[in-house]
Amino acid sequence: MQLLRLSDQSISEVKSLFEAVLVTAEGALGTTGRRLMGLKAQVDVRDQLFDVLSDLTDDPRLADVIVVDCDGYGGLEAVQRALGRLCQDDRRAPVILISSECKEQVFPQRRSEPVCLRAPVSSVAMRVAMETTLQSKFPHVMS
Repeated sequence: MQLLRLSDQSISEVKSLFEAVLVTAEGALGTTGRRLMGLKAQVDVRDQLFDVLSDLTDDPRLADVIVVDCDGYGGLEAVQRALGRLCQDDRRAPVILISSECKEQVFPQRRSEPVCLRAPVSSVAMRVAMETTLQSKFPHVMS
């Protein structure tokens, strides 16, 4: 078995299949961003949660998926409350919440409900989350 280690630069050279906004207090790509890029996402890293929520209010289709590292913003419950203030618009980009507080991973059937993943997120969990959130928009992307 041969292992291949990809750098951030080599990952970014792969053609993107979908757009993801990664909201993280670290303001850097990190492991979660690299996992997204490994799934062929074009990742826009942002560090201001409320700016992203405001942008989502203005444009529900800000990206194909929004991924939030909740631990840097007061935890899972605080981010869920902030998201709850947004209208439950099915046009809104699906949301994936990542938190060390997450006891059980959640993959809801309704697009308006966020996927919840345990931190640190594994590549398998991220792939399942992407398949769950993007299946209606891109049925061929994750096959």
